[in-house]
Amino acid sequence: MARRKSRRRRHRMLAAVLIVLIGLGVAGAGGWYLYQGHQRHMSQVERLDGALELIRQANETAIALDGIVSRPLDTASLEQADGVLERIPEAQNQLEEADRIVRSVSVDLSESRDKEAANQAVVAVAARKALLESGEQIVVSAQQADDAAQRIRAAWLDVVSADALARDAAALVVDTTDEHVASSKQKTEDAIAAFSSAQTALSDIALLYPALDLEAPQSYISKRLEALGYAIASDEALLAKNKGEAAAQNDAYNRVDSEAAAIAVDLPEDAAKPALDDFKRATEAFFETYSTARSQAGSADAFLRDYLGTSSK
Repeated sequence: MARRKSRRRRHRMLAAVLIVLIGLGVAGAGGWYLYQGHQRHMSQVERLDGALELIRQANETAIALDGIVSRPLDTASLEQADGVLERIPEAQNQLEEADRIVRSVSVDLSESRDKEAANQAVVAVAARKALLESGEQIVVSAQQADDAAQRIRAAWLDVVSADALARDAAALVVDTTDEHVASSKQKTEDAIAAFSSAQTALSDIALLYPALDLEAPQSYISKRLEALGYAIASDEALLAKNKGEAAAQNDAYNRVDSEAAAIAVDLPEDAAKPALDDFKRATEAFFETYSTARSQAGSADAFLRDYLGTSSK
């Protein structure tokens, strides 16, 4: 702020000298016009300072947004996202007003440094507008990705439960007593219910977020349901004492179950990976725009800080 105060003291001193000259009748018409020009210039400088203050106010939102964009999928960022998004319209209005003021005053600024400050203010405004727009897209996409990820993980809990039930059912029929076979059939039906629940959930997610690639997990579930259908048929044949049919149905179960196992090899460790991959694809261009705007804002700010006399020593 020291340089700003110095600049204003300099202007006040010049104004005082001009007034004295005019009062003494020495300056004449030329002095009067010089005084008027100085007053107009000072008025425009004051307006420029006001525009820079609007940019500073908008920058508070930009800084908050930057903290989220740096780690958009972190829990803390997602918790703050709605609050920051709500502030963006006001920040955009502040930047629009600052831009209007700067462009209107720049033509009347007489000192080259003031003119350059106005030019850099225009750059700072444009950069922040691009930063806010691209940053907003990143944050909204992160919220959607997080929602999709949570839905997928919840659905996959049913798959994990179904797999465990299916294993228990298969272990029971090692000893094919009627009691064991009946228990195996019940567990298999429970597994089918859990797989079906997951299948429905993934279908709903696919409708809500059509860009997600859920083909692999959906194919796995479909194969497991097909295999368990054969397991039920085998159990029913065993209970009916039809060992030949039970063996044929069990062979079909093993074949389809192997196909499901082959699909499972390529499934990601984190079931939500499709949502995270889609977020990366969808925001790649926005991150590039954001990075460029951030750099441009930083360059303009460096000049403006020096202009205002607030640059660090």
